[in-house]
This record gives sequence, structure tokens and C-alpha cells, in this order.
Amino acid sequence: VLLYPNPTTGKLMINLGADTKATKVSVTDLSGIVRLVKEGDTTEIDLSSYPNGAYVIEIYTNKGKLVKQIIKE
Repeated sequence: VLLYPNPTTGKLMINLGADTKATKVSVTDLSGIVRLVKEGDTTEIDLSSYPNGAYVIEIYTNKGKLVKQIIKE
């Protein structure tokens, strides 16, 4: 699983591989506020309108759940 670029200034790309599909992606800041939820197969998230800081990305796939941390600059 690749999330890039990290740190990011706006658009975050999600690469899960050929046989893995995202079913839902959520972005939560470190205070616990859910900032974004996208349903369906997602390969890109635009964080340009969000404040700078650290975020937790939860990616639900056809193979399970992945949790990654990213930095928005």
C-alpha cells in the first residue's frame, strides 16, 4: 500500500495494488474529528482545504482495513 506524497500539500494518491479495491476511505485529524469520508473505490484524496497537521487515513478494502498516518503541510 502506497500513500504519496507524504508529507503532502494537497492531493494524496492511494495505490493499493492490482487486486485490491478500496470500498471506503476516511480521514481523521489527531483530535478525533472525522474530516472526510469517501465511499467507493478511491485512488485520490484532496486535502488542500484542510489545516496543516497530522491525519489518520483509514482505508477499507475488499481484503480488510488499513490505517496510515500522513502529514499535511
